[in-house]
Amino acid sequence: MAAVAHYTDGVRELETAGDAHQAAYYHGFLGVNAWKLGDLHRAVAHVRAGLRTSIDFQDRWLLSMAAQATLALGWAHTQAHMRARLLGAADALTQTTGAAFPGEPGGHEVVALRERLVQPGDREDLGLAAAYRDGRTLSFDAVATMSLRLLEEAAQSLSRPELSEKAGQRATHAGEQAAAHASETPLTAREVEVLRLVAQGLSSKLVARELSIAPGTVNYHLARVFNKLGVDTRAQAVAVATQRGLL
Repeated sequence: MAAVAHYTDGVRELETAGDAHQAAYYHGFLGVNAWKLGDLHRAVAHVRAGLRTSIDFQDRWLLSMAAQATLALGWAHTQAHMRARLLGAADALTQTTGAAFPGEPGGHEVVALRERLVQPGDREDLGLAAAYRDGRTLSFDAVATMSLRLLEEAAQSLSRPELSEKAGQRATHAGEQAAAHASETPLTAREVEVLRLVAQGLSSKLVARELSIAPGTVNYHLARVFNKLGVDTRAQAVAVATQRGLL
C-alpha cells in the first residue's frame, strides 16, 4: 500500500533528521494499519515507539492514541480491572485531546464493558466501575507507565502462538468495524484532495499548482480540515485522517 510505504519512508527520514516528535505521528498510523491487518507484533512496536515519544515530549495527543491502541492490542491479554482502568484513562484523554482511535478499541467487548459500567449488576461490576473512575483521574505519567507495562505484557503473550492467533482474529474483526466506521467522512471531496497531496509532502504552493487553485485557498481548506479533525499541524491531520480511513 502506497500510504504505508510513504509513512515508513517518512519515519526513517524524520528519525534520521532527529525529528522524533513528528516521526511518532507516523508510527501511530503504521501501528493502526498493522493492527487492522492482524500484524500485532509490528503494531506493538510502532505503538511503543509513539508512546515513548509522548513521554519525552509530554504530548497528550500522542498519549491518547497510544493508550487507545494499547487497549486494542492488549485486550485479550489484560485482566478485567486493568481493562476498565485503561479504558477510563483513554476516555479521559480522548475527551481532552479529541484524538480518536479508528473504531472502538476492543470492539463489541468494550461495548459490553461499558454497559456493565453504566449499570453494575454485581460486586465485580462495581469493582470495574471503580477501576474505570480511577483510570479517569490518573496523571500523564501514570497512564504512560501503565500503557507501557500492558504493551510489554501483550508483546510477551504474542510470543505464544495460540494467543497470537486468537488476538489476530480479534484484531481482524475490530479492523472490519473500524473500516465501516471510517466510511462516514466529515471532509469534503476537495479537502480530501488537498490532504492527500499534503500527505505526499507537497507544500501549499505545490498543492495549489497541482489543483489549479490559489495557495490561500489551499490554506483555507487545511484550516477547515484541522478544525474538523481537531488537530494543529499537517502531520497530525494526515495521521488522523489516515487512521480514520479518510484518505
